Amino acid sequence: MGEALAAMRGHAPLVQCLTNVVVAQWTANVLLAVGASPSMVDNPEEAGPFAAVADGVLVNLGTPQEATVAAMHGAVSAAAAAGTPWVLDPVGVGGLAWRSRVVVDLLAHASPALAHASPALVRGNPSEILASPVGAAVGGVRRASTPPRMPSTPAGRWPGSTAPSSRSPGRSTTSPTAPGWCGWPTAIDG
Repeated sequence: MGEALAAMRGHAPLVQCLTNVVVAQWTANVLLAVGASPSMVDNPEEAGPFAAVADGVLVNLGTPQEATVAAMHGAVSAAAAAGTPWVLDPVGVGGLAWRSRVVVDLLAHASPALAHASPALVRGNPSEILASPVGAAVGGVRRASTPPRMPSTPAGRWPGSTAPSSRSPGRSTTSPTAPGWCGWPTAIDG
């Protein structure tokens, strides 16, 4: 792990982030902390050309707007044409029809004829990963009525925590990525 981090810091990859407004600052700070160079180029006029020269592209559907989705299409198409890896974070897919269509369109827009059309990585919770448009992108996984149960952490404890008083901040009620948001139980739901 240390060697990989050192190699990344030595290269300082340029990462284009088409991310949601809620986590843009966090995303930039994490990328900076590991030695990458984040750039939040998310407008339709610049997203495609920038993706063509970036080392990686992050597409996060947390707070999509029409203009951002147009920028995502341009970035994914340019990344696929350049062989640039891109990451898909399909926030809320499977639970929201418009976002699900956006993902299907993004995957089709990348052009299946290109070798790097599919995302290099799909980041999401079990509900998002098992949703059919995303599952198809990662090998044909079909949406299940109930996802498999994930290993759970005792209530009120973070994984890896040894302090008995370590408390979870609790369940979010505003985030579409909150556990169980799509109506399916997750490890945190117990």
